[in-house]
Amino acid sequence: EQELGVTIFQRTSKGVVPTPEGQIIIQEAWNVVESVERIQNISEAHLQQEIKIAYGPYFDFMIPGIVEEFQKRWPDISMNFCYPKKMQLVLDDMNKGHYRICMANVSKDFLADVEDIGKFRYITLFPEVKSCAFLHRDHPLAQKKALSVEDFEEYSLVMAHTSMSEFFFEMYPELKNVCQLFTGDLSIAMEILREKLGVTVMNATEESIAAMQRKYPNLSVIPYQNKQNYGIEAVLITARPELLTKAEQDFVDIVYEQAKNHREKHC
Repeated sequence: EQELGVTIFQRTSKGVVPTPEGQIIIQEAWNVVESVERIQNISEAHLQQEIKIAYGPYFDFMIPGIVEEFQKRWPDISMNFCYPKKMQLVLDDMNKGHYRICMANVSKDFLADVEDIGKFRYITLFPEVKSCAFLHRDHPLAQKKALSVEDFEEYSLVMAHTSMSEFFFEMYPELKNVCQLFTGDLSIAMEILREKLGVTVMNATEESIAAMQRKYPNLSVIPYQNKQNYGIEAVLITARPELLTKAEQDFVDIVYEQAKNHREKHC
């Protein structure tokens, strides 16, 4: 401010807000930062050996097809899929440039935060994600039309890595209180379900539910009635297109096409 001779921020008892002149200067500063990032991307496009993707394991059913198609186009670039424990940390890491791509199931409130930041965009892959209870079809609860947290006071609730994130339990704190077993291994959770010893709850799309039922034919899926009734979407969050390398943009295109194919197949 001293160097420019302009007041950029107005200091008040309620905090600091940009002045009209300050808003213009701040926008120009962002433009400079983004220009530098674009220059860096030109270099990275030639030197890139890996792309990092933050993702929620609800997308497991899509990953093999995505990897196969990406490797056809970019055989010399590896993919590093990282599973964050808390979605808010992903936005912080994306702001710092640690990720430029994220595949996740998120609430509409979270998407509002993405829009407010302005540096990112999101693409809805699956517009309706359901809270579901997974259990063996011969389990005593399998005949119910819907389950609530009260059902797990009598029958064991098992939470696998697909629903152990802090973000999940921020949405459904009542499940954390009644959960009797946590496991980082989905196969262990599924073995418990096969033996009719427990139930697990996950956010899932119609596509991922169908994939799970193909893999585990004796699996029943029942809606979980949660009091919060969150609106959840499966989305792809990325940096703006001009900040992505060619390989990253190809990855985004592949994910979108794979999701479109899955939607059409199950419609």
